[in-house]
Amino acid sequence: MNEHSFMPRPRAATPVSAPKADAILEAALECFERTGYGNTPVPELAEAAGVAVGTIYRYFPGKSGLVNALYRRWKRSMLDALTDGLDLERAPATVFYDLWGRLTRFASEHPSAFAFLENHHHAHYLDAESRALTERIDHDLAKLVESWQRSGAVREGDPELLVATAFGAFVGAVRHRRTRGLPITRELGEQTGDAAWQLLSARCGTPSTSTSPSDPDSDLPRGDRR
Repeated sequence: MNEHSFMPRPRAATPVSAPKADAILEAALECFERTGYGNTPVPELAEAAGVAVGTIYRYFPGKSGLVNALYRRWKRSMLDALTDGLDLERAPATVFYDLWGRLTRFASEHPSAFAFLENHHHAHYLDAESRALTERIDHDLAKLVESWQRSGAVREGDPELLVATAFGAFVGAVRHRRTRGLPITRELGEQTGDAAWQLLSARCGTPSTSTSPSDPDSDLPRGDRR
């Protein structure tokens, strides 16, 4: 890592390590995806988790506390998937395709969690800790794009808007696949990654090779990644 992005920061403790708490969180993810946060009563959550209603309140301060704990758990999990071992000293396009491949793998391996994060991204019931975590990730990504702009690799423009546009296109593509019961594939990552890099790139060139952004064993650039 370097000074402009994804710097480690202290994490607030969240009481979700006990087996029953984990079962509640897993059940909440299933229930919230099936019926939505507002339409899922606490007794239904308890039944799905196989615990008493009072057990939920033992681990979480109500349903809003539960949804925030679930949001932070998966937001941090996605952050770890994107950044663990990420080398930011490579060419911008190489780093971008590495990040995009990691994002594709996360969405593929955890489709319900990915959908949950996007559906609750701007929810009014997210608390200050959850919002701060989201803002940290958004800020760090924008700073990374800003550093690429300074290097001349990425076009001019508001870094936050560029990140939102590129990521939003991926979210839309994933939603399109899921509503049709289709898996999130490596090919989807390649197609959306190429389109997103064209959107960001100052050169607006199309990558000329078929190196997959979701191949964890490959650091080779797609085309000219400088």
